[in-house]
Amino acid sequence: IKLGESTASYDAESEVEETLPWEHLTDEDISKAAATFLGPIEQIPPIYSAIKVGGEALYKKARRGEKVELKARAVTIMEFSTWREDDTSRYVKFRVECSKG
Repeated sequence: IKLGESTASYDAESEVEETLPWEHLTDEDISKAAATFLGPIEQIPPIYSAIKVGGEALYKKARRGEKVELKARAVTIMEFSTWREDDTSRYVKFRVECSKG
């Protein structure tokens, strides 16, 4: 995770759409935020995912600019751990253990 930047695809494959301050975030802040996802949640899959709709991966439709309405799916997050190499880094490493969804 790169703190302070967001993209349409939620990864580094597309251009940065928004930049926000991140220097104030502590390791404790990051851990607390990750903990809010633990347990059962409803998740709307990102349009740039490999989930298939009509036999085709969503990311292919997204890259063509097609709009697809997606419904929330039940997912359980069993573990979401985070760490940084040092507390001044904007890059956060993480491990997630979750159910299928």
